[in-house]
Amino acid sequence: MDGFFSGNNYYGFIDISLYLCYIGGLLGLLLAVFFPAYFTMRSPKSARSTIAAVGIMALVFLVCYFISGGEVTEKYIGLGVGTETASKLIGASLILLYVFGIGALIIALVAEVLNTIKR
Repeated sequence: MDGFFSGNNYYGFIDISLYLCYIGGLLGLLLAVFFPAYFTMRSPKSARSTIAAVGIMALVFLVCYFISGGEVTEKYIGLGVGTETASKLIGASLILLYVFGIGALIIALVAEVLNTIKR
């Protein structure tokens, strides 16, 4: 364990992981833009619900951005987060992850309870 995480191997592992996350995020973003545009062209009436969903997601992100902290500590600077805006974006992304994750869990639980009640 000591040999793998010692020296530059540790940072190389983190760099590769971050690049994979960037590629996955970019792919997700491209698909999130492409598919709604494609289905909107095929069915213009569904455009209203797509635009509403994107608007709600943007609104939730803005709320998360405004409630996130913008502090920049020495540790953040050491990790490459040198501005208040970058710190707020990272904080907003984490809060958004928590909000959507908890929301997905709640929706799944409610759906299962309703499904059980219908039986």
